[in-house]
Amino acid sequence: MTLELQNGPLGYLGLGTNLGDRAAPLAEALRHPQRYPQLHVLKVSSVHETDPSGPSEPCHLQYHRLNKQRGRMGGQVRIRVRYKKCATPWFDYLLVSREELQKIVADTGWEREEFIGASGARYIAVIRKSPNTE
Repeated sequence: MTLELQNGPLGYLGLGTNLGDRAAPLAEALRHPQRYPQLHVLKVSSVHETDPSGPSEPCHLQYHRLNKQRGRMGGQVRIRVRYKKCATPWFDYLLVSREELQKIVADTGWEREEFIGASGARYIAVIRKSPNTE
């Protein structure tokens, strides 16, 4: 999904799911940016399915070992999308529970404004800079 903030930078949002009905959470996520009038969805790509990979694959386990050596926490993933000779810049995902996210932002100048989505592992978090730090 390509996003643009009104009078602001252009950004890209990658969505993924591998639990149950994979189409439903993607469709739900597309409805949420409409809750924020300063956010505009410019373009939505088609859905691309890939073969599953799991933690038993040697390259996946090696990736986890490298992340620990680099001082990254569990759930922190740095990726980029590649297709033939094209690649996006690197970007980070942080896959944590709601409770872990609350602990992470505590005393940082940021606050969790809202959790969007069902309870459990599927959610989007809106975090904003605390008003008293701006």
